[in-house]
Amino acid sequence: TLGGQLGKTSEAGGIWFNVLYGDQDGTLDEKDFDGSPVVSNGSLFQADITTGWNLGDKFYLGFNTSMQSVASGETFGTAGEIQDVDADATSFIGFAVYPKVTLSESFALGLRAEYFGVKNGHLADYIATDGSGDGSITAFTLSGNYKVNGLTIIPEFRVDSSAEDAFIDADGEATSMMPSLTVAAVYKF
Repeated sequence: TLGGQLGKTSEAGGIWFNVLYGDQDGTLDEKDFDGSPVVSNGSLFQADITTGWNLGDKFYLGFNTSMQSVASGETFGTAGEIQDVDADATSFIGFAVYPKVTLSESFALGLRAEYFGVKNGHLADYIATDGSGDGSITAFTLSGNYKVNGLTIIPEFRVDSSAEDAFIDADGEATSMMPSLTVAAVYKF
């Protein structure tokens, strides 16, 4: 696997471009630990851009996007020969934007808007997908950041929305939306 990063920073912020390419599961072995034939994942390609800038004394704007594609892999045939798996590549794409405004020396307010989508069953163990293996989640998080000496209190209100029913509501019913409220406290010694 090969990976690389290019970045540029200044006093106002920075931008970073990351790339990863290679066979993530290594060498194709003839049999798995239980004796069944092994299917090797194909080559993975991932590219990511992360940037964040102070656009004045009180306003910060960050952005991140990432995409990953995994080609179809290989398996052993009935005669023990290696065969290509005839399948479409699986993939994900995600975007996030992070504006933050500092309202005083002790309080800042931020919003995080995120989208994450999968194709052809990519990460299907973690993302609810339709019959084609496609799915997506959109999330919005409003965060406060209140500092008192070494203590920081961070209340957050978040709403996740899935293209498929991915969450369970208070009545035990499947739903496509989940609101949540959390509060974190961090003390710095």
